[in-house]
Amino acid sequence: MRIRGRGACGGVAALVLLASVAPACSGAVDDAGDQTTASPEVAEEEPEAATDEDTDTPEPTEEPMDAADPTDEATEVAEPTDEQPTDEQPGDAVIEDGRHPTFLVALDETDPTVTFDLIQFLTGEQAAVAYAEDVPDDPDPGPPNDYWIRNESSELRTLPVSPEVTVTVIRLGESSGADPAPWTLEELPAHLAAQAGAPAGQLGWSPFWLTVEDGVVVAIDEQYLP
Repeated sequence: MRIRGRGACGGVAALVLLASVAPACSGAVDDAGDQTTASPEVAEEEPEAATDEDTDTPEPTEEPMDAADPTDEATEVAEPTDEQPTDEQPGDAVIEDGRHPTFLVALDETDPTVTFDLIQFLTGEQAAVAYAEDVPDDPDPGPPNDYWIRNESSELRTLPVSPEVTVTVIRLGESSGADPAPWTLEELPAHLAAQAGAPAGQLGWSPFWLTVEDGVVVAIDEQYLP
């Protein structure tokens, strides 16, 4: 069937008997006459920039390292000295200064030195107590003549003698009697040799008191024995 009209879209109305008529005026036509259908635009969402709050980045923690604390105390180092060890000087550790009862063992007048055996010369109550301990079977309450001699060590000691040493001895039978008589160091050996009955290794049988000052014998005094 022919349809006459002025144009595809205007003028005479088209017969309604047509089963279907494609709308010619809807849409756009391209150069080839094909109709193109506009496709909806889809907006591409740009990723949001990450913020500091969204990113949980742990901050580095500075942990103190255990380090050995330096010691402030300085180590004491013994300083070398110029002093050299010397032999033991007579009197340094031989006997304390003071007056000591002894038995004389040797005497050198030229050096001069004296060698002696240190003893205990006890009188009074001390003598009675010591005697009771040493002689428990004696029925007598105390020692004869009220003195007692203890010699618990046989150690011998030697000390230098001062050039100004004073000496006294007991000259029984003479005018001095039991009183000490002045004597000299050079005369002492002869006096000791005159005492008969002296124990072996001992000069005379009487005790002698030695007075020591600064490790040197300054006085030698014989003890009277009744």
